[in-house]
Amino acid sequence: MDDGTRLTTAADVDDSYLFTVSGPSGLEEEVFLARTDAGRDESTDGPVVRAWKNFCMHEPDQPFHRGDGVGVAFRDGQAICPRHGSMFDLDTGDCDNGPAAGQSMVEVDVTVDDGVVYLTDDNLTFEHEGGLDDDDGMPSSTSHLGL
Repeated sequence: MDDGTRLTTAADVDDSYLFTVSGPSGLEEEVFLARTDAGRDESTDGPVVRAWKNFCMHEPDQPFHRGDGVGVAFRDGQAICPRHGSMFDLDTGDCDNGPAAGQSMVEVDVTVDDGVVYLTDDNLTFEHEGGLDDDDGMPSSTSHLGL
């Protein structure tokens, strides 16, 4: 595929695939990949893979993926905010519970071609695998949830 940046293979997408992008302003943001419960992508006969910006809509400084090998918590086709437990559907990005009810995650365009996941969002540039370099590598808040 010539019009996207290769990220990984669809088979290798798990709870810990995190990468950094930049937008037109140069601001860097984290994005995570997730396989959804939508079954198989009919065009590729592989798993459906979606990409989401790594923050909870209820509290934008709260990441889903916390870095240092602590990936996104998934349950029943949903991403779980580690701070308040709001659950976001991985197929639509929508949340219908907790403090983030009525809000949706921000999707990033990716395409799976021949089992390979590519960043195809025209508004974003791939910077590197992994997250932003924090001062201390820890999330900006702590969780009261045990998952």
